[in-house]
Amino acid sequence: MIGNFKANLPYNNFLLLIYGLILKWALFVYPVTPVALSTDTLFFKSILTFVFLLGHSAPLFYSVIVFLLIYFQAVFLNRIVINQRLFSKTNYLTGMSYLLLTSLFSFWSAFSSVLLAATLLIWVLSILSRLSNIPDPKKTLFNVAILLGLATLIFFPSILFLLLALIGLSIMRPFRLPEWIILFFGLGTPFYFLWAYSYLFDKNTVVSYSKFAIGIPSFSLMRGELIAAIVITLLLFVGFYFVQINMRRLLVQSRNTWAIILFYLAISFLIPFIDESASFHDFFLIVAPISVLSAAGFVYPNKKWFPFVIHWTFVILSILIGVYDTIH
Repeated sequence: MIGNFKANLPYNNFLLLIYGLILKWALFVYPVTPVALSTDTLFFKSILTFVFLLGHSAPLFYSVIVFLLIYFQAVFLNRIVINQRLFSKTNYLTGMSYLLLTSLFSFWSAFSSVLLAATLLIWVLSILSRLSNIPDPKKTLFNVAILLGLATLIFFPSILFLLLALIGLSIMRPFRLPEWIILFFGLGTPFYFLWAYSYLFDKNTVVSYSKFAIGIPSFSLMRGELIAAIVITLLLFVGFYFVQINMRRLLVQSRNTWAIILFYLAISFLIPFIDESASFHDFFLIVAPISVLSAAGFVYPNKKWFPFVIHWTFVILSILIGVYDTIH
C-alpha cells in the first residue's frame, strides 16, 4: 500500500478514495446526525440548519458529506505538496497520511465547525504557497483574507490564522504596505456583509463566538486513541528530523513553503489552549501539517520496516477504534 502511494501513479487519487472508504467504514455503518454545540457560532448553526433541510432524517447523508470533505482536503493538501515540490519525488503519502490520521479519532470524523474551517484553511495554505509566483497579488490576498474571514465566522479561533497569512506574506514577498492593508480589509469583508444582513433584516445577534482564555482543553481518550496519539507524536518527530536534513536539497520556494507549514502547525496546536470552550475537536486543525511531516516519515527512512510498522499500526488502531465506536 505504501509502495503505491510512494510512486507517482495516475490512478492514486482514485486509490485514495478506496483507501479512505475502507478506513472510514464505521462512518457509514454507524452514521450520526450532527448536533450544534452551544459554543458554535450562529453562522455555523445556520449552515447546519441548511444542511439539515437537505438531509432531514437521513444520518447517512451527513456521513457522505463528512467523508467527501475529508477526502477533498486530503487530495488538495497532497496537491500542494506536489506543486511546491516539498519532496524530491512526487508521491501521494500526504493524502494517505491525512486519511489515516483522521480515522484514528472519532472526534475527527464528525460534521463540525472545525471540519468546515479546516477546508478553508487548507485553501489558504495553498494560496500562500504560491504567492511568490504571482506578480500582482492584491486580488489573491483579498481572496485569502475573505477565506480567513469565512473560517472565523464558522469557527471563531480561526482568526488566529491571520498570523499565518501575515507570516506567509512576509516570507513569500517583500514588504509592500498596500498588500498588508488589503489583507486586513478583506478579513473584515465577510463580517461587513453579515452585519449588513443583520441590520437590513433586523437580526440582533447574528455573530456569536467563544472567548479567548488560556487553559488546558478538557477531553478523555480511549486506550487505543492514546496509543495512536503517542505513535503520531513519534512519527511527527521522525518526519521533522528527515525534513531538516533534506531541506538544503530543495528549491528556495519549497523551503519557504515548509516554513509556512511549520508555522501552520504551531498556530493550530496553540488554538485549543486559548479557546475557552476547547475540546479535542479543536486539535483537528493540526492534522494537515502533521500529515505533511508524517509523509516525510514514510518517504525518507532507509529502514523499510519503520514505515511499514507505523502504517499498519495506524490501520489496525483505526479498525479497532471503529469497532469500539460502532458497538458503543
